[in-house]
Amino acid sequence: MTIERTVHNEEETIALGAALGARLRAGDVLALSGELGAGKTRFVRGVAQGMGINPARVHSPTFVLVNEYTPTTDGAPPLIHIDAYRLHSADDLDALGWDRIADGSSVIAIEWVERIADALPPAALRVAIEHAAESERRIVLAWDAPSWRERLEGLACTR
Repeated sequence: MTIERTVHNEEETIALGAALGARLRAGDVLALSGELGAGKTRFVRGVAQGMGINPARVHSPTFVLVNEYTPTTDGAPPLIHIDAYRLHSADDLDALGWDRIADGSSVIAIEWVERIADALPPAALRVAIEHAAESERRIVLAWDAPSWRERLEGLACTR
């Protein structure tokens, strides 16, 4: 199943991410793909906002590889943000502590997921971001797991 949206500016990218973030729960994995500058980190800022995390705290983990953000809401899961650009295969995830990261207690957002696609759980939500025009982006959410359908049903019309 898929949902496709065109966003016209950064604010709409963040708003779509926030609408998704409000629907996430511990154990969810977001697999983000898109070329450099497509808006992957900006989308994750929106996800963080929807999860109750200050989006200004969210920065690309390019050099540190992993950032963890704790929401201000009691009982809400943390967001673990991974940049896999410098990883060469799923085997490199072990060095990052993948067993701890993927223990089901957090929401995980992975940028440049194509580098480690073999490590993704089958229930991951795939988020592809493409340039559509100068300031427009085409964002496609795709999933195979039935659990996403109900949670994302209203997202197609969220503005």
